[in-house]
Parts: sequence; C-alpha cells; structure tokens
Amino acid sequence: MNTISLAEWVAELESGARPKGGIKNGIGEIPSLGAEHLSNDGGFNLQKIKMIPAEFFRSMRKGHIQKDDILIVKDGATTGKVSFVSENFPFEEAAINEHVFRLAVDKQKANPAFVFRFLQTPEGQSGIMSDFRGATVGGIGRTFIEKVKVPDVDRKEQRRVAMILDKADTVRNKRRKVLALADELLKSSFLEKFGDPVLNPHGFEMKPLSFLLTGIDSGHSPRCDSRPAKADEWGILKVSAVSSTVFSMSENKAVFSGYQPRVDHLIKLGDLLFARKNTYELVGATAIVEVEVKNLAMPDLIFRLVPNEEEARVPYLWALLTHNSMRERLREIASGASGSMPNIGKKRLLDFEVPVPNINLQEEFSRLYYCIRELKARLKEDCKQADQLFSSLSQRSFTTGAMEGRYAA
Repeated sequence: MNTISLAEWVAELESGARPKGGIKNGIGEIPSLGAEHLSNDGGFNLQKIKMIPAEFFRSMRKGHIQKDDILIVKDGATTGKVSFVSENFPFEEAAINEHVFRLAVDKQKANPAFVFRFLQTPEGQSGIMSDFRGATVGGIGRTFIEKVKVPDVDRKEQRRVAMILDKADTVRNKRRKVLALADELLKSSFLEKFGDPVLNPHGFEMKPLSFLLTGIDSGHSPRCDSRPAKADEWGILKVSAVSSTVFSMSENKAVFSGYQPRVDHLIKLGDLLFARKNTYELVGATAIVEVEVKNLAMPDLIFRLVPNEEEARVPYLWALLTHNSMRERLREIASGASGSMPNIGKKRLLDFEVPVPNINLQEEFSRLYYCIRELKARLKEDCKQADQLFSSLSQRSFTTGAMEGRYAA
C-alpha cells in the first residue's frame, strides 16, 4: 500500500492564543479549548470550559475552531492526543489556546474523518510523536505533518473506512453513556432518600462521624520503587488510587525487598478508603474497594474508615462523603501551611458532623448500590468489548491487506 505525507493533505495548521495575563473566571463569552478539553476517545470533555472575551476572539488571526477540524495537543503530558470537530460540536464559535494545533484537511484531496481516524491509530500516533522534542515539557512542532505517512487511497475508500469506524465508535459511546446513567441513578436515589447532606432537608439528627465508625486505620509509607508492584510483590497504594468515586488498585508502587506490612494495614474487598492528604481538589476523596485485592497495603496518606454496623452502612458513608456539598465541607476542615498539601487529621475527621438517617433507610440504599454495582460490572464488560471491536476494526481498516487493491490511489 502506498503512503503519502500528511503535509500534502493539509490546508491549514495553526495554534491559538489566550489574552495577555491569562483567562479570568467569569469574564468572557467564547469557549477556549486547551489540552485538558480533548478526551481520550477523540471527543471533548467540556465540563470545565474556559471563556475568553468576544473582543479578543475577534482579534485572533488564528485558532478559530471550524467544523471538520482535527485538534491535536502540541505539548505537555498528553502531546499527540487528537479530537475531531464533528457536526455535533456544541459551540457555534470557539477557539483553541496555544497548547493545541488546529489542523484543517484539504477536502478536495482527503476526507477529514478518515485522516482523524488514522491519527488515532498506533501508526498515526507514532508518526506524530516522531516529531517530539524537549525534556521536561516537550512537544511537537508544525513539522510533524511531514513525518506522518497516511495511506494513499482514493476518497471513496476513505469515506468507507470513516463510516465503518464512526458506526463502531457510536456503539461504544452509547454503552459509555448507559454506564454513566447508572452512576446518575445512584446519585439521584441518594438525593431522593436523604437530600443534600449539608442542607439536611429531612431533618436527620446531626452527629460526629465518630458515631458512625468503630475506628479509623491509617497505613505506613515505606521506601518504595517508582514502578508498580508485580503480582508476587508487596505494593503500597498511591493516594491517587482513591478518586472521588473510584478505587484503582493499579495505582501503586512496589516496596523494596524486606518489607512486611502489618495485618491491619492490608487492603481488602469492601474497605472504605479516605484520602486524608492530597491536592485541594482530591483531599477527602473516598472510594469503596470493589475488587479482590492481594499484596496491597495503605500508605499513611490514606485512612480506612471502619463502620459501626449498628449505625451505618458502607454505601451510605461512601455516597455521603462523595456528595459535592459534603466534599466542599471536608475541604474546609483540611489544614496545611501555605504551599503544602491540605491535610485532614484523624481528630478533625472524627469530630466532623454528618446527618445520621435511620439504619433501615441506609439499608434500602445499600441494596440499590449493590444492584447497580453488579449492573455496572456487566456494562463495563460491554464497554470493553466495544472498545476491542473498535480497535480491531481500526487496525484492519488501515492494514495493507484491507486497503490495497480496493481502489486505485
């Protein structure tokens, strides 16, 4: 199969800009997209969009987003990530900042969706990253388009490939949305039964968190390697293993030989983990261990909250502590000197007042939690299969055997 330099299909390649002094919250009318707004699946994460003044947007000579553009992260940790501006892009006017390239394909020569799908493949990503330079905060330059080699097939074949991959992508996106709806169902059920825990509209008695617990265990942070632990090694969780709702046992560090953790430091299925020290956004993050765990111990930055079974259920405590308004309250009790990480001490956490509903009401919510957990496990497997299908189709679509000979290039 013949290939051609991507540069021969590019009509425009430019990066954007931001106003001098940066973007100030609450000032601006036009969305400005940076690297953080490009998602791993080729779409967009627009939850925390930033805005620039319309006057500045009009003054920009480059960086105006248009339909069928391919956006590419040009520097930083996610260099090479690509997203496509389809007809479903929600903004009529939007810009990119200086960390993103806007690539417009010459539609007389190539199909933009085909080029985008190719740039998502390992071969496409390898071509982009072959232009990477720099160390601490490296990136790619405009010359990357000369190094990326795309399959040189005619536009009819390009449309066929793009259509197949678009359909497969639609399937996996729908399954992800169903998975997200399961989470929303749990959140809405919590609000229906208990209301906002800070406003406490049902008038539940307020008591210190210590009333709902029989103890708080903290771990130990021994000297560790930078790599994750192997299956037969002891590992210490990173504090990043606990996000706002999810536990990830892959976030760990291998412990140097000779370490033997205490039994009460070991993590097990069903544990409720609480990040006592972290960044402002993540301090107080809470997660339930929903998978079987082996050879993993807690660091001193994580608490295990042990519920008082007569007064509390783990799912209720988890939903209570991860609710947005309660997270804000937890951040308020975190201490720390200027420039240091916020820290929630054991006494402050035990004294932290929370609403205490009837145990039967908590039990109802717990049953729903475990039903939804089983549903999510099946949905995650469906998503995994959809991702594998997409990857397989993408790989087959761009192989020599699949494309060579279909049409004359």
